[in-house]
Amino acid sequence: MPSISVIIPTYNRPGSLAWCLRALEEVDFPRERFEVIVVDDGGSVAAVATIGELTLALDLIVLRQNNAGPGAARAAGAQRARGRYLIFLDDDCIPERGWLRALAAHLESSGLEAVERTEAFAAAEPKR
Repeated sequence: MPSISVIIPTYNRPGSLAWCLRALEEVDFPRERFEVIVVDDGGSVAAVATIGELTLALDLIVLRQNNAGPGAARAAGAQRARGRYLIFLDDDCIPERGWLRALAAHLESSGLEAVERTEAFAAAEPKR
């Protein structure tokens, strides 16, 4: 069972979502310790189509709901999550390689149950 669930709400941003997922593939954290849940908030461009075009080595779940906004999408992802910790990531964020490892270490060593915001994101799109 994963210890972390990364929940990504998305709405009509297939390019951003693809960059985000590719960056998550590159994080320096054991694959068996995290899952990724993408919640398509009823966009006209289905996230499942975007994801289907990618070859991803992630424990990935894709949910689709009628458009209800990012908060509802986050809640839908949280309901499906199996991890002890829930991390909400926007689809236009590109996490740095050490982001998840650092966040997990901080959560596990501090005894905290929640962290509001971190600033461990790349400033530009990764190179192909």
